[in-house]
Amino acid sequence: MGPVSSGRPLESVPTSYSDGIESALMAITVERDIAPDIGKVFHPLYQEVQEHFNAYKNANKTLSRGSLEDFRAFNLKLAGIAKAGLDETEGDRASYHISMGDYTAEEVSRATGFAKPLQKSAGVFVVADFQNYNVEYATGIGFSYNGTLAKVGIKTLSFMADHKETMDVWTKAVQGKYVDERAVKEALDETGLKDTATAYGDMLKDSNPGIEDKLSYTFDHKAGELWTALAGYNKPKEAKRVYRALQEKMRGSDTSSLTYQSYELEESTAGDHSEKRFLENLISSRPPLHIGAGQERRIPPAAPGAGEFLCRGIGK
Repeated sequence: MGPVSSGRPLESVPTSYSDGIESALMAITVERDIAPDIGKVFHPLYQEVQEHFNAYKNANKTLSRGSLEDFRAFNLKLAGIAKAGLDETEGDRASYHISMGDYTAEEVSRATGFAKPLQKSAGVFVVADFQNYNVEYATGIGFSYNGTLAKVGIKTLSFMADHKETMDVWTKAVQGKYVDERAVKEALDETGLKDTATAYGDMLKDSNPGIEDKLSYTFDHKAGELWTALAGYNKPKEAKRVYRALQEKMRGSDTSSLTYQSYELEESTAGDHSEKRFLENLISSRPPLHIGAGQERRIPPAAPGAGEFLCRGIGK
């Protein structure tokens, strides 16, 4: 639903308030910018790291020649990395909003606790969404990574947790089956639970004062930052177009969410935090560089622990 802005000064926000993948995205960008450099200082990644990263940087080319299952598998990995970032920063974001009086600790706990059973039921990653530091009451659902990552506003997710009697409706909602809030409320009405439907409408109204038609909000569907960064790796200025072309080639006109078995989500989660760290550590995953006389450029040496990624391959 439309955010309720509090006009808070940016300096009041802790530096830890983020989606958790900014460092990975920055590392991908920097790697792209320095990789073609074959001037005085050519400083490649460790071979094993390069081979691992090739699966990311060459994703568009590889997937365009592959199958829909290959696309599904890579989509799950990227959605999982994005979720790993959100999971790692969820506590800091929650603490900030609780301290500002936006939500109670109980409300946040109820919402975040319901995310896992809802995820298991829907076959997509589900995370509690605070939307922005400036938003006091987060509602609605935002989708990315072909609908495989569903970010549900804290107020909405807390309401869902309080009304498990309509689990089928909530499952379809996070699978992207409904285009807007009105469709969700109509689905609740059709279950025969009129009181729940009315309460849902009241929740939206109370959470979004000043918005005339609370039910007209259309749920967002985005590509996902990792998808555009990697699909457009060789053409960053055309990243969105390149990704859309790949998506169309793989999925045609199918815009439904890509869903997975519960065990697939669990297996992906087990390795996605490591994959996220692999991307974050790209620039330092190089042998120490010895600069000769007259060579002024410096590239960071290999970071301690970089070797933990050397034996891991995408999809393994």
